[in-house]
Parts: sequence; structure tokens; C-alpha cells
Amino acid sequence: MNESAEDRTMDIIIEVYNNMSAEEKRNWTPADAQDVVSDQIKMDAAHGLPPTVYDARDFYETIRELVTQDGIA
Repeated sequence: MNESAEDRTMDIIIEVYNNMSAEEKRNWTPADAQDVVSDQIKMDAAHGLPPTVYDARDFYETIRELVTQDGIA
């Protein structure tokens, strides 16, 4: 993945995280990450963006890490 794609993915993850409620953050699951990735792929297509391969595991782990850093339990 080139740097701009990695930056875009991180921007998306941060945007998702910032729009999650505390309850959503506490209950974040790999299935939720897969849903986010599926929705993002649909949004990209709707906006005419080139297809991007997103890694749901990366979304899950990064958001889980942010939850831990923020002390949300």
C-alpha cells in the first residue's frame, strides 16, 4: 500500500472513531470493523473513487488501540 493510501485509511479510521459513542467504543468487535469496511467500499464506489482494499483487522486493531489509549473500558 502506498503512503497516500495508508494516510487515507488512517484518516477514515480516525473519522470513524471520532463519530463513535462511548458505548460503541466499549463494544467494538471485529464484525463491526467488517461492517465499517464494507460501508467504506460502498461509499468510495458511490463517489467514483478507485477501489481500495481495506483490512478490517487493521480497522479493528487500530480502533481497539485508540479505545485503550483513551481509557474507555
